[in-house]
Amino acid sequence: LMLLLEKSGVCSPMQHAVRQAVVAMRLARAVSLGPDAVLDAGLVALFSDIGMSVVAEDLIRRPGRLSPTEWERVHRHCAASADLVEKVRGIRPIIAHAVYQHHERPNGSGYPRGRCGTFLHPLARIAAVADVFTAVMEDRPHRRGRSPHHAIRAALEGVKAGRLDAQIVRALL
Repeated sequence: LMLLLEKSGVCSPMQHAVRQAVVAMRLARAVSLGPDAVLDAGLVALFSDIGMSVVAEDLIRRPGRLSPTEWERVHRHCAASADLVEKVRGIRPIIAHAVYQHHERPNGSGYPRGRCGTFLHPLARIAAVADVFTAVMEDRPHRRGRSPHHAIRAALEGVKAGRLDAQIVRALL
């Protein structure tokens, strides 16, 4: 797992998606989900940011802060991702639902709808933890990638702030 997550410069969206999918599947197994749900967790993570293709490249690669209007444009990727996944033959509708929710947070601070608590699908909660964990270790335009230790710390801080599911982060540990 760590070889797959090893830093190697700026990470492409596809590399991030694959890394996130591997982590999500490991997390799903760690919380004792069945084989079908483990596969579903991987699919949610793999497709969660596919809708970023509708976001202008300059916004994605910009090293500075985004304006509120620009953030709104970035937030639209959740719905775009879910719409694209719904069109894929053979993928269950629950995958698109969890993809749509992958940036929602248990405390309601996420997007696109600010959902919280039991309104969040378990697969979306898994994808959120996998996303944070992998993203911290990857180079981004505004910062260098950090160590796995820092990624774990970010996940624990996410639990403390109510942004990540404690059970899923416990499984990550």
